[in-house]
Amino acid sequence: ERTADAIEQRVSALGTGADRGSEGAGEVVQNAAKRFIASSGKQTGALYTRAENLSKGVKINPQQAIAEVDAQIADLSQAANTNAPLIKYMDELKADLVNGGMSVGALRQMRTAMRGQISARNLTMTDAERRVKMVLDSASNDIAQGLPPKAQQAYAKADTAYRERMAYIDDVLKKFIGPRNANISAEQAFSRLQNATKAKGGDARRLGEMMRALTPEERGDIASTFAEQLGRTRTGD
Repeated sequence: ERTADAIEQRVSALGTGADRGSEGAGEVVQNAAKRFIASSGKQTGALYTRAENLSKGVKINPQQAIAEVDAQIADLSQAANTNAPLIKYMDELKADLVNGGMSVGALRQMRTAMRGQISARNLTMTDAERRVKMVLDSASNDIAQGLPPKAQQAYAKADTAYRERMAYIDDVLKKFIGPRNANISAEQAFSRLQNATKAKGGDARRLGEMMRALTPEERGDIASTFAEQLGRTRTGD
């Protein structure tokens, strides 16, 4: 009884919020992830808009991007029949790149449409996305080198924010919300957060990165939900 009482007291001391249960806590995590995606998208968009305004009328000949798309098509052509749908998409991408030069706005539109195009064409998301990203990253380098100084600085800031945002989404948030069009349940999200805390086989880095997306109040609720489960058997004793 003394041990049980000590556990209960320690749970109360550790918990700074409300015990939401596995499903509720998982929803907290997933909502925080989706909130970050929405808010960071707006912030990055504002940075790109500023770069666009400073570079109005400037069109860049995307030589690096064209060379990259040609390299990707050559590689895919080694299995031309199997890769025919992706080769077709790459050909269309190249046509857009050479059509009157590339602007900041055009690259932004292509990036926004990329995942939708890959999904709509029933292409393998991982491979197609990797290849298209390589092309668009090359186009980004072309643009960065061809803009006037002020526009170049604004674009560099926007592009850095974009890359950091995408890295955080792909490396951390997707672990707790699941891949595009295949989201995991709230219970699964909380289970993954729990597994990340384990001394063996855990993932302290992603745990910390995910917790960074939560508000102090949400972190308190997650702490309390963890704490409520400490010292209990599966039957709740």
